[in-house]
Amino acid sequence: AVQRNGGVVGVVSSGNFSPVLEVGIALAFVPPAVAQVGTTVDIDVRGSLLAAEVVPTPFVQRS
Repeated sequence: AVQRNGGVVGVVSSGNFSPVLEVGIALAFVPPAVAQVGTTVDIDVRGSLLAAEVVPTPFVQRS
């Protein structure tokens, strides 16, 4: 689940560790107000909350 201010605001559709970025990345369904770049949220990963930030896609820029 995606949480903000203690409440559930969305759901993660997929997530994994990115060896290129060396961080976890995910895609989630959230309302437009939460989908703004720079918005901070918490992601429930197997019962632990991890801090996350909405960033623009693509996650990796091609060179």
